[in-house]
Amino acid sequence: MGLNTPNKIIMHCSATADYDVTKPMPYDYGVSDVTAWHKAQGWKTCGYHKVIRRSGVIEIGRADSDIGAHCHDMNADSIGICYIGTQRPTVPQIESIIAIYKVYYDKFGIGWLGWFGHYEFNANKSCPGFSMEVLRYLLKSLNYEKGVS
Repeated sequence: MGLNTPNKIIMHCSATADYDVTKPMPYDYGVSDVTAWHKAQGWKTCGYHKVIRRSGVIEIGRADSDIGAHCHDMNADSIGICYIGTQRPTVPQIESIIAIYKVYYDKFGIGWLGWFGHYEFNANKSCPGFSMEVLRYLLKSLNYEKGVS
């Protein structure tokens, strides 16, 4: 698969039903489901490095050191993260995104300015289904990156 040298995070969504508290919980897809979807498209395995279930559980799709298959022309220097849903991540998913942010800042030095939505690289995509400006503001407001404002 090649060696990944990540300098950015690219957010995705699974384009499955969002959780609605007024309805029964939709099936909580995970990395095995995403892997099956990607294999059905002819890919070797899950294209993302992390998949976040509705419960907030973070599952590994690909090792961070492996090149992903999630964003054309951006795979060799990025980490792909997919949350299950379309437009409204659950509170546990948001908490997991924050936890991943801290891990990748510590591991690769990727700060809030290095987080992007798939739609920012491909006008035909809408994922992660919410404004990355809002997510970047949230990550910045955590003040995790000392000396950066």
